[in-house]
Order: sequence, then structure tokens, then C-alpha cells
Amino acid sequence: MKLEDALLYLVLDPRRLADRPLETVCRDAIAGGVDVIELPAGDLEPGVLTELTGVVSGVCREDDALFLVDDVARVAGTAADGFRLREGDARPMGQARALAGLDKLAGASVRTPDEAQLAQEAGADFLLFGVDAGIPDPLLRARWVVDIPLFPAGGISHETAARLVQMGFYRLCVDAAVLDAADVREAAARFSRLLGREI
Repeated sequence: MKLEDALLYLVLDPRRLADRPLETVCRDAIAGGVDVIELPAGDLEPGVLTELTGVVSGVCREDDALFLVDDVARVAGTAADGFRLREGDARPMGQARALAGLDKLAGASVRTPDEAQLAQEAGADFLLFGVDAGIPDPLLRARWVVDIPLFPAGGISHETAARLVQMGFYRLCVDAAVLDAADVREAAARFSRLLGREI
């Protein structure tokens, strides 16, 4: 999977899985059209992170999806394809790239058009744009100031996704709407179909 072809991005918080096997959830999500899986690594103990990244990276390699973590300081020790700088991480993108490895994909979390433009100029390969409440005007403006993949993110529901697609967005970042579903594959597929895929 190439980043430029990725449409559906999943933030996979292991705490939402209950007793479901991580490997099964990953495979079901990818079967439903997820192109990128991000593992929130910041709160995980090193041993747990190593175990979980081994599972997720293995599934992503086999099923042709990208695997990212959200902690640049720990990405070098994993099989991740890249990282995303979390909100509040003041580390310069150049420094983050050097720390993670220059061959890794680099992303950033943003909430304003100015932040989006600055992140792109600093070398980000993709952006997650926070839309915690509805569809903010800054998101609508941000898509005109960057030309790297931009994923609206933050509790995206199917209804919000439908509105975003109607407004011309063709990438989405999802989390609970997929992970909390009884059928992860179908939940992901519903978003994929909104994005024009036949799944």
C-alpha cells in the first residue's frame, strides 16, 4: 500500500478490543478497506509495545496495509512504516525524521490551516486534522492549502463521514465507530463504500 493510495485510516487503541484478539481485529479492519493502522504507542510499556507491534506489523505486511505508531521516540525500535507526531509534541519535523529514520513516513496532527501548511512545509507526508465536534470551517479551508494526504479525524461517525464525502473529502480517519462495532469488517466496509469502494 502506498500512502497516496490510502483512503481509510484506523487508530487502533488496544483498550477498545475487550477480549477480541488483536490479529483478528486487524485482519477484519483491513478486509473492510482500512489502508493504514496506527497503534497509539505512547502509553504502552516497552514489552507490551513490542508484542503488539509484532502482531500488527505482521498482519499489515501480509494484507498490504501501512502500519504507523504515534510516538516518534519509539518508532525506530518497531517494524512500523512511519509515525505521527501527536498534538502537543513540539519536536521539529526534521528532528523527528532523524530520530525515527529518514525512510519512515512522517505525519502530524493539526487543527488549523496554518498548522497544516507549516507541517507540510516542515516535511510531513500526511496530516490528521482534528474534527472533534462536527465539521469545523478550518478543515474546509485546510484542504486548499496543502497537497499531501489529509485525513479528517476525531470520533468520526458514519453520519459525519457521509457529510465529509458530500463536501469533497475522500480520506477519513476512524476509531471507535469501527472498533466498538460488533462486526469490525462491516463497520469498516461502510466507511469504504462511502469513499467509493466496492466492498
